[in-house]
Amino acid sequence: NIYDSDSNLTLEQRDHENRSNIIATRIFLIVLIITLIIFILAFQLSFRTKTVTVSNPTQEQFENLPFTIYCPCSRISISYDQFTSINVRFHQVCSSDFISDRWIQTIFTGSNTTYFYLKDFRTYGSAAFQALASFCRLSKINALQSITLFNQMSIISPETLTQSVFQSQINASIEQFQLTTPNEFKIQLNLVQDMTTHSRLQSGIQTNSLLSYFLTDNQQFTVSRNSIVYVSSRNNNTCSCSASFNCQESSLIYNIYGAATQRTVTSNTKILMRINRFKLGCLPVNAILLSTLECFYNQTCLNQLISFFPTNEKFLAMNFSEQSRFAINSTVQMIVDELMIEQWITNISYDKYFKQCAPNLCTYTKNEKYTFTFILTKIISLLGAFTLVLGFIIQLIVRFIRRFPRTEPITLCQRIKYLFRKIWTKLNMFKHHESNKHQERYQRLGTRLYIFILIITLSILSVYILIEKGIHRITILKPTETQYKHFQQIYSNKSICPCSSITMTYSNFITIQPNYHQVCSSDLVSPQWIQYNTNTMSGLGYSYLDYRFNAESQFQLLAMFCQQAQQIVDNGIEIFLQTQFVSSQINSQDLFESKINLLISDWRSLILNRYLRPINIIRTITHGNLLMNAGLNHKFSTTNSTYRNIKILTISYSNCSCALSSQCMQVMDIYTQNSSTSPFIRTLRIRNFYIGCSSVESLLNSTLEIFYNRSAMLELDQYSYVPLGSSFNFSASNSTLSLPNETIETIVNRLMIDSWSSNISFSSYYQTCAPLSCTI
Repeated sequence: NIYDSDSNLTLEQRDHENRSNIIATRIFLIVLIITLIIFILAFQLSFRTKTVTVSNPTQEQFENLPFTIYCPCSRISISYDQFTSINVRFHQVCSSDFISDRWIQTIFTGSNTTYFYLKDFRTYGSAAFQALASFCRLSKINALQSITLFNQMSIISPETLTQSVFQSQINASIEQFQLTTPNEFKIQLNLVQDMTTHSRLQSGIQTNSLLSYFLTDNQQFTVSRNSIVYVSSRNNNTCSCSASFNCQESSLIYNIYGAATQRTVTSNTKILMRINRFKLGCLPVNAILLSTLECFYNQTCLNQLISFFPTNEKFLAMNFSEQSRFAINSTVQMIVDELMIEQWITNISYDKYFKQCAPNLCTYTKNEKYTFTFILTKIISLLGAFTLVLGFIIQLIVRFIRRFPRTEPITLCQRIKYLFRKIWTKLNMFKHHESNKHQERYQRLGTRLYIFILIITLSILSVYILIEKGIHRITILKPTETQYKHFQQIYSNKSICPCSSITMTYSNFITIQPNYHQVCSSDLVSPQWIQYNTNTMSGLGYSYLDYRFNAESQFQLLAMFCQQAQQIVDNGIEIFLQTQFVSSQINSQDLFESKINLLISDWRSLILNRYLRPINIIRTITHGNLLMNAGLNHKFSTTNSTYRNIKILTISYSNCSCALSSQCMQVMDIYTQNSSTSPFIRTLRIRNFYIGCSSVESLLNSTLEIFYNRSAMLELDQYSYVPLGSSFNFSASNSTLSLPNETIETIVNRLMIDSWSSNISFSSYYQTCAPLSCTI
């Protein structure tokens, strides 16, 4: 019995109260034990979230910490050269004798070059290997510059990346670099080749056209330019360099020598040697790119070739290795397309990255059970309050239930009033047996103050518990996209959903489609239209200002701009979609779409610059070096018919000299003449379609207005060398799709594209990421 009885009661009342106190004591002990057990079980079964901080963690510590860890780097931006190294090993031809000055000088025939038959290896061999040496030199410069630029790039790492994420991210960057670097070189080379071709530049060794004298009707000597025709060894088809610079023929060595016989093959002509799969063509660069180097892997073939040159020099053939990524019969074009790189050698060091990141501290949260000491401390701290509160409440309840019988019955309401009045006036939680009335008064006041403070404290504690947002981690296995979006709406960006696949290609969730200007799918760039405009009379009978003299090359050039734009865009899209997107955990839809849209925007700017840069460089170099083309910026003048002295004169357009500006031009017209000796008369003007010092410059400044009008095209057909008349089936462009008066340069400056269509699928990204769990 832990309760005391009132000494002022009668004996009968005292016995009744003692009995009530015993019952109350038993109930109190049972309730106290049950309460303590409940609290002990609650503490034992529940978890608490604890934030742990690790100062200056080592790499080993970091790797053993849980995935929820947050370790901010002391250096946010770290350049790639701090933890990666990239080296290259080039194709063995780039370290062989065949790009050395010794080899090039050996096969250089000097002033005799144009005395050999124009299709003889000795005519163009030295120039072809100079081109090969240039490709090696350019490849090395390009590769080393690209590696330097890559090393200067930085990884932005606000927090320390795990080793798996780091390796995936850096490998993805290096793979993209290894794809884009050769591809950029290939695209620029193709563009330079095509612009050189369609600018109709004259080869110094006359492999694309041959300059020769002829006697005019008035017995005056003048100079003519005649395009070279090559015959394919496969099918005997002929190919003229005026129509295509991709003409090729097998390389041979003949017994022909002498200026008079440079174009002549007679019955006495003998083939002294066939150089296996080595080609010749309109330009030495084209020839070497179309060739293989098989003969130069064979010492016997090489020795036979050298025997036709007056030299005692010795050269070693290359050794073919089966470990090479290139076959022995790979063309030089195939090798150059890969930047002549045999092998990429890369090394990625996570240790160096971690040292550069150097996190000062790491924090993470973990759920853990309460310790025995913590539970014991809590129970002891609560025991006093439980004892006091339960002891007081249980005694009152038991006494109220077992109240002493009264002679007069009272109502329930009266009983409750009486109970509260008694509690208020008689309650004394600090009563002692020796207390007098004065002390009991202060004890009752202390009891009331204690209860008041206890109620206030419990109220504050209850409110705090209700409004406090505790940290509770909930893990959901294999959440669906709908569930994830629901988490995002409720918890914003606080959910953590690691991807089961850290890296994924853009092609999994992005589609990009360019919408080209209609000219690139029109008849104006079709082979049929270009063939229709082919000058079958080799320019004889037409003024150099005549549309019919220049139309073929202009439309070939326009087709080239379209083809190169499409090639750059298609290659760019292919490489971009192969690029790895690194995502250690799933991004929210808004963040994901903003990231991808920014990447697509940067990529568009990049490929536009790739397209325009070589075009502008070639435009500048061609005019700056005053390179001769096919009669557009210069003409020949014979000043003495006896000694055949020749002057090269600059052509002027609209009082503008090509020696001073590449922008000299005038409108291209149709000219006719009554006889071969009479002057040309303008018959038809072609609006805003220009001819000038350079085919490229005049085309870029032109518009295609006339080709939006079918009637004008039919009128133009009447002056064609072979008019089609009613069979003319070429369509005019649609003026509702594009502006007729838009210059071609404006179209070129936007990559021949009117608009882009792109689609970003968050659902596809989510399915590829495939989070196994989400923690919120």
